[in-house]
Amino acid sequence: VAKALLTATAVAALIISHRSAENTQEAKQGDACSAAIYIMQLENSIEDQRDKLISEISKSNQRLLHLEAALALPQWKTKSTALTPLIGPVLAEHQKLISKLAACNTAATAAEKSANIQPDRNWAVAELAEITTAASGGTAANNLRDTERVEGTATFETIHGDTCTNKEAASIAKATTGVDISELKTLTLFKLKQHSTDANRQICFGNCDRQGIACTTTATNHKTKTQSKKFLEEDKSETIDMQASTHSQPEVASAEENGKTYLKAHKRHLNWRLYNFNLNKSCKATYTSLDKAATIQTNESLRRSVLAVIKGPSEKYDTDNKDQQKVINTFIESNYGKEESDFKEKVWNKIRETDFSYSIGGKDFKGKIAAIKTSDHITIAIGASVIYSSNKQRVQRNIRTGQTNNRKMQARHRGK
Repeated sequence: VAKALLTATAVAALIISHRSAENTQEAKQGDACSAAIYIMQLENSIEDQRDKLISEISKSNQRLLHLEAALALPQWKTKSTALTPLIGPVLAEHQKLISKLAACNTAATAAEKSANIQPDRNWAVAELAEITTAASGGTAANNLRDTERVEGTATFETIHGDTCTNKEAASIAKATTGVDISELKTLTLFKLKQHSTDANRQICFGNCDRQGIACTTTATNHKTKTQSKKFLEEDKSETIDMQASTHSQPEVASAEENGKTYLKAHKRHLNWRLYNFNLNKSCKATYTSLDKAATIQTNESLRRSVLAVIKGPSEKYDTDNKDQQKVINTFIESNYGKEESDFKEKVWNKIRETDFSYSIGGKDFKGKIAAIKTSDHITIAIGASVIYSSNKQRVQRNIRTGQTNNRKMQARHRGK
């Protein structure tokens, strides 16, 4: 039993090892056709990273809009003390993502530009490797003199193949799934070479169709023939090193290379740009959600904002002031909670799920904040700002009027 178990374990390990080897990024480039499809998918994976970053920016923008709208609408004025400190962290994350997108666009566009050429080249290699000469009945000799020369005309039964073009999706699934640039160690650049099998390079031959005296007396029995042969094959000897973590950074294309044609510098561009995109993780951003930032108790920008709301902007933030830090901790825990799920319950649910009704310039806004469009959000924010400014000015006028009246009354009393 123990021996059988050991054997089964060994077999399972071999199967897993075999499958693992098949699933490497290099195994997905096993032939020119697969390599063409793999690199096309590699381009898609680069674009997917950019799309994910844009999606994160969209989410961040939505959170910012929801908070700003809640602060602008009168229904949530009583919550402004709790909501105001959140604007800073969400705006900081939003700006971080936007800055990341600028770098992402530059690196991704450059990588895709170079990668876009290689699939066509590999695809062409796959088709041209199928060039096949056609078998012929032969060209007969006219006579048997020593100077007799017989020239046959070669034709092709296949000029370029379409096997790669017409491959079924299932047969190339390995090249299209699990493509990951971060795992890519070597990129194969396919070329053509003469066939490695001698027989495939033997295209022409001469022979006599008869036997014995018929071959020595009748010239037309001697013929030069061509055979059906594929005399080219794929060459996968040219590779570029993509293992960013263990090898030195490749050099950019030289002035001499760039001074000729783009194709001259293609290999260098391909190596440098894909390497650079992979090494710098150009489109991957470490995004901290507001739910997490508001509840971890270690976000200093949030803590400073909380202190400003509680004590006023002139209050100095002091990490050594235990009483001050305790007040901040209590505020965060009370308004945002200890966990991300608490934040959803205490903030997002109250903001997003409650219906509101508001009117600005004759336009009514009703429904939920989560459904507010960007243009409407701007209108609400501007309208609320104007209302707030008007109220503030009216209050200030009332204060000034009151102060003036007080001075007049005091003067009259002194006169008496």
